[in-house]
Amino acid sequence: MIRTLIVDDSPTAQHFLLKALEGQADIEVVGVAANGLEAVEMANRLRPTLITMDIWMPEMDGFAATEQIMTDCPTRIVIVSSGVGSNQGLTFDALQAGALEVFPKAHSTDGPGLERYRAKLLSTLRAMAGVTVLRRRRGSSGVYLLPVAAPAGSIAEWPAPQPSRPSLPPLAVVALPQPRVLPEGAARRRFLAIGASTGGPAVLAQLLGALPEDTAFPIAVVQHMAPGFTDGFVRWLQAQTPLPVRLAQEGEAAAPGSVYLAPEGLHLRLASGWTFQVSPSAQESQFCPSVDVLFQSVADVAGSGGIGLLLTGMGNDGARGMLGLRQAGGLALAQEGASCVVNGMPAAAAELGAVDRFVRPSSMPDLLTRAVALG
Repeated sequence: MIRTLIVDDSPTAQHFLLKALEGQADIEVVGVAANGLEAVEMANRLRPTLITMDIWMPEMDGFAATEQIMTDCPTRIVIVSSGVGSNQGLTFDALQAGALEVFPKAHSTDGPGLERYRAKLLSTLRAMAGVTVLRRRRGSSGVYLLPVAAPAGSIAEWPAPQPSRPSLPPLAVVALPQPRVLPEGAARRRFLAIGASTGGPAVLAQLLGALPEDTAFPIAVVQHMAPGFTDGFVRWLQAQTPLPVRLAQEGEAAAPGSVYLAPEGLHLRLASGWTFQVSPSAQESQFCPSVDVLFQSVADVAGSGGIGLLLTGMGNDGARGMLGLRQAGGLALAQEGASCVVNGMPAAAAELGAVDRFVRPSSMPDLLTRAVALG
């Protein structure tokens, strides 16, 4: 049973969410909170499976409430926000604080699209209810998260994570090759492609925030995200890094030290001449934008100069594209399972034998810099 706590200061929104969740055999609403302070108290007292969290509320906003809950009594939190104006900045701050997902509020409480919205909301809540709960360590830098059941102590003392599927092979770390001397003027041109889903924004903020302004390679990102949040995500991510961040445009040249995000509802590809192509969904993938599509295009165009980095996320998007990139001679990296909010996408790539090395978020900037220096 998914025991759910609804947090929203609007009686209309409360009523709508109650109606949306009622009648579900696997979902029980155990409480309704009208502000962040009530949410923190009720989360500690009721210990719900999942919380739907608004952002703008009196007494304590959704960001502060999320941070407090993820410190005191870690709970699966889904941000349900209108996602307009400055709300989006707080939404992504909440993701960085430990919320699992963002979901837009319904524009109206009636109409033909309401049932589709309700179905998507229920699907999201059910998916997030199965995610392992993680705890944020207060005062720590970056996005290091501790499994709730982990004993006190250093990261090295944590128990090894169990594979998400019985067939998942044990994680193996493959060392980078030794540096080799290239002929003068023959330094390899590098391109970094990143794919992420649930839990990705916080890791992206840590990684991109640690890269220097003179980063020598372009960076393209596919981040699975609820509709209506992509533009706000670009603005939020820009505030986390010295690198320029923008949505990729058709025909735009990929410049070193710049970060390009896939636009909402469009696939992002690297094309000949190291320019970008953006196109609507076709039959290549069930996801749009798709990590598989981006990775495969980097394999086709950049070949051994391509670097793929697959971050935390639910599902298997990116696994096949990562395999194609590795087969083309590129470097295939995946986030270490113990640091993933959801070890779905990295685990799927591991099952295909598509990963050269598993890496923690804290090690990613240095590893990427060294990989480029190695040529």
